[in-house]
Amino acid sequence: MKKIILIVFLANFSLSVQAEWVLYATSEPDGNEYYYESSSIKKLPNNKRRIWEYLNYANRINESKINSIKGYIELDCNDESYKLLQGTSYEENNLKGFSKNFDVDPKPVFIAPKTVRSLLLKVACK
Repeated sequence: MKKIILIVFLANFSLSVQAEWVLYATSEPDGNEYYYESSSIKKLPNNKRRIWEYLNYANRINESKINSIKGYIELDCNDESYKLLQGTSYEENNLKGFSKNFDVDPKPVFIAPKTVRSLLLKVACK
């Protein structure tokens, strides 16, 4: 009986900790979809934020097996720049299938106005 209760508890717990991904942009004309995890926004000193985001490619990249990418990024709300801290690629859309971590360059990158990343900056820095 204790095993059944534990299994039910763990099943309910795992469902409650699933990420809530919010679609914030669809690029044109390629149709790529951009999401962020609403509960992952962390405020840091110096008006910085850290957030999980992911991208669903409408078409595979250069014949590769990558259909979606998840990244942990740090946004600088003052300088309007970002750094990619961690990245993982997936063979299927919606972060499914075989996954592989990839090397990141943690140098800050300026966020140009009227880009997908500028939309995320507005959401995270409000």
